[in-house]
Formats: sequence, C-alpha cells, structure tokens
Amino acid sequence: MYVLATLVGQLERGFTISPASRPLDGCFWLVHFGPVDGAEVMRIMGLAYQGGLHVKEPGVGYEEIEGLRIEFGGLEEEARGRRVCVDGKIVVVEKEGWVEFRKEKRRVLDVVCMA
Repeated sequence: MYVLATLVGQLERGFTISPASRPLDGCFWLVHFGPVDGAEVMRIMGLAYQGGLHVKEPGVGYEEIEGLRIEFGGLEEEARGRRVCVDGKIVVVEKEGWVEFRKEKRRVLDVVCMA
C-alpha cells in the first residue's frame, strides 16, 4: 500500500509525484494505491518519472484534500507497518495511535521590501 500527502509536485528532480501541484499554491494532494506486489509498485512509481503519468493509472487515487488522518487501531503488530515519513523524517506511530495532517489557514509567503 502507498499513501502520500504532499504540497509539492516533485520529491526529486524528474520524479513528478503530484503533477497538479504548483509552487506555493497551498494545495494538499493525496496519491495512493492499494496493496500490490513489488513489481507493480516499481511500474507505477516509474510512471512518476514520465511526467506524473502514474496518476492516470486505474487503481491509483489522486485528489486534492484538506487533511488526512490515519488511525492504526492496533491492527498493525509490527512497528514497520506503522512507519510514517514526515518531511523526510521517519516516525513510528504507537500501536493504538494515529497521525493527522491538515492545512493551516495562513499565508504561505510574506515578501518584505525595504524602501
């Protein structure tokens, strides 16, 4: 299973994970697909290197969201299955825990000029 909530279009140069994202637009996008084998994961992710074509695949969900909450509810015994990446840092959520991401209602960028 793959679930990614992102504000950016590319996770690295050429890897367009969210083709509808625009710099500083404040839009939060969800990319997800269900349990598939390793070869299928690699095929789908390879399409991200082709301008984000993975989001057109049947079985790949792609939509704008306001927020996301994942509740583990004790269903995942192994810590490996409760790993969440937050801005490049891997966090392990407690067995009965949850994680939530949401947009803040604020300005993305302030520009200040000296006269």
